[in-house]
Amino acid sequence: MYKGPAGYNPDLGDYWFGVTDVRGVPLTDDQGRQRVGRMTECYSCHADRAEDDDLFGVPAIHRRHSAR
Repeated sequence: MYKGPAGYNPDLGDYWFGVTDVRGVPLTDDQGRQRVGRMTECYSCHADRAEDDDLFGVPAIHRRHSAR
């Protein structure tokens, strides 16, 4: 996933999704289409994480923010 520009995907925090192999090459579905973009099949899990910017991992309250 990556954060797209404001308005790209307002239903889920403007995120773009992609399913890739270990090299980062997008995988395809049964019709040969790349599994990338506004993948609504990803929403059900990520929508419950709105308080953490729809991400999994270290909760926002416990993340250190660097001054880079």
